[in-house]
Amino acid sequence: MLNPFNVYELGNALRFAEFRKAVKPGEVAMCWAQFEAAVRQSRLLKYP
Repeated sequence: MLNPFNVYELGNALRFAEFRKAVKPGEVAMCWAQFEAAVRQSRLLKYP
């Protein structure tokens, strides 16, 4: 289960990786979309 801090840190890590040019900008958007899809499909659970 993910708490709000976990979700925030994932987004922060993705933005930082993009800033450092470790990943391409499109990859970050794709990863975030996949994360959101996993939450919607209940493969990942967030605390309310």
